[in-house]
Parts: sequence; structure tokens; C-alpha cells
Amino acid sequence: MQKPPIISSKPRLFAFTLLEITIAMLITAVLSAFIYKAFSTFNHILFTQQMVKADRHEVDVFCYRFKKDCYQARYINMKDVGTVILTDSSGIITYRFEEAFVLRDQYNLHTDTFRMQTTPLNYTFVANLPESVDIVQTLDVQLLVDQRNISIPIRKKYAAADLMEANLHQP
Repeated sequence: MQKPPIISSKPRLFAFTLLEITIAMLITAVLSAFIYKAFSTFNHILFTQQMVKADRHEVDVFCYRFKKDCYQARYINMKDVGTVILTDSSGIITYRFEEAFVLRDQYNLHTDTFRMQTTPLNYTFVANLPESVDIVQTLDVQLLVDQRNISIPIRKKYAAADLMEANLHQP
């Protein structure tokens, strides 16, 4: 004789077993580790590219400003080995070249700092002037960027009036 089936008054709940939940958590943890590693790698690559772009931008800004200041200057002087003085109609702009940075002082009002390595400056003075007049005719700035040299050659042409005025203002 068979027993009649037991009919429960409570409806049966369908749920996951503990083993199924554990396997799902394990799969989620492994996928999360892969996603984290991929995100970290991508973030590192992005940060490195941003730093390279920032360095290139800083070099571009320096080159633009230095060339513009040199060509707009009435005359260029050398104060000492690493200091270039540009005199224009508005005042004096000073560039101080250090080993790891360049300082640009504009009219004693504003100073810019460019983080870049430089080598000693190469320059020649205008010929046929008294020794007390140290006006620069050619100037070559070498920047060390990303293991390569970037040269900024400046050849300044002066008007005779500017040279005579500079000769009068020199001590």
C-alpha cells in the first residue's frame, strides 16, 4: 500500500544553495581582480602620457616665449654665464638658466619657472663695439628633453640706432 503524498500547507521557496552562492562569489572575485588590474594598467598609461604631454607643452611654451621675447627685444645682453637680459620698449625681461630649470622674470612683476634641463649657453657678441658693450648677436640654447637635445638658435639683427643707444647706456 502506498502512502498518500504529504501536502504541505506552506508553499515551497526556491532558493540557491550555499555551494552555488560560494561559486558565484568566487567568479565575481576573480573577475573583479582582472578588472582592477586592467584599470590600474590603463590609469598608469594615461598618467604617463599626460606627464609627457605636459612636459612637451612646457617646452613649447618656453620656446615660443623665448623666441618672441628675443625678437621683440631692442637688444640682448649677458649678465653672467647663465643670465640673458632682454631689453624692450616696456622694460627688462631676464632669463636665468640653471641646470634643472629656467626662470623668466618679466619686468620684475611676474616670474615663470620652466622645469627643463639646459646646457651652458653658446653666444657671440656684436663685433666692432667697445669691450664694455656686451650686446649678443647670436645665442644658442640647448634643452635636454626626453634624452634628446632641442636647440633654439637666435640670431638678432640690430638697427644702428639701437646699437648707439645701447653704447650710451653701458657703464
